[in-house]
Amino acid sequence: MDYEKMLDKAYKSLPEQGDKTSRFQVPSVMGSVQGNKTIISNFSQICDVVNRKQSHVFKFFLRGLATSGEINQNTAIFIGKFGRNRLQELLDKYLDEYVYCKECKKPETKLVRKDRIAFMKCGVCGARHPIKSLK
Repeated sequence: MDYEKMLDKAYKSLPEQGDKTSRFQVPSVMGSVQGNKTIISNFSQICDVVNRKQSHVFKFFLRGLATSGEINQNTAIFIGKFGRNRLQELLDKYLDEYVYCKECKKPETKLVRKDRIAFMKCGVCGARHPIKSLK
């Protein structure tokens, strides 16, 4: 067998590629303004999907919005009026900084601490990158 025939045989034995959409789907922010407060009603669902503690994501939002707030059961409440676009931009920024691997861009990461330095460790490629602490 020559190389071309072996290559054709190998390609034919490969499984067909499914759709190219990612299985990792982060829900869009469902925010609403009630008086002088902005409420993210699906906050716990977002945190569960990205596999991060609610307190970590909440601190990031508090700093990004420069406000105060509280977590109440499944919702996050922020003092001030913020549009859904601003909240979605913050979520996207959080995903880039604290969820997606810098090397392979996969979301299978976890936050680990070694000594006094926080790292994001990828479960796919094994890369480790230092991250900013949200104290």
